[in-house]
Amino acid sequence: MTFRTAFLALVSALLLGTSASAATVSLYTTSTGASNPPLLNQSTYINGDFLVQRCCGDATINNATEEYVRWSMDVSSQFTGTVTSINSATLQLQFRTGGDTPWDDEFSLSNGMINQIRTPFGFTNTFTNYNRSLNLVSLFGEAFLVDLLNGNPVLTFRTSNDSYSYGAQLSISAEVAAPVPLPASALLLVFGLFGLFVLRRRGTA
Repeated sequence: MTFRTAFLALVSALLLGTSASAATVSLYTTSTGASNPPLLNQSTYINGDFLVQRCCGDATINNATEEYVRWSMDVSSQFTGTVTSINSATLQLQFRTGGDTPWDDEFSLSNGMINQIRTPFGFTNTFTNYNRSLNLVSLFGEAFLVDLLNGNPVLTFRTSNDSYSYGAQLSISAEVAAPVPLPASALLLVFGLFGLFVLRRRGTA
């Protein structure tokens, strides 16, 4: 093995051996709004962190009937690196129902690039407040959540059309591979070897 080959092999080993470190991270964020905002005759309404949009011909908004409710939960500042797996992901959701049961209501999750839709509410009662825990891994799958967080970790939820969401708490436990900078001692070793390599070349020139 030549000196040049040995030098390059050593540098590669140093770089690859300190390239990443895995860690478990806990992500948590909340969205809040009023449980009973005023009934209005308009197309949209801002309820705290929730955007309410009227749909399907109903003239009244905030009555939990024929409405879309959308909110975003940003966890981008809570981790650095690449999510490799999800240990758990739970959305604690507070919502109320209006004059119709949301048994087939849609519940969607998106990050602006990918999206999935589920119907998790079931045969709930009319004119009732609920506090439900939704297992996002069971609903959407681990692979989808990993892609979601790595693509754009600003998660947008939407419910429609007979459940009125007004409170949400998102909890995620994930494994994250974060880049690790090369230690100063390793950098000094690389530069020292490079200097020897240059001197050796000059001596054989």
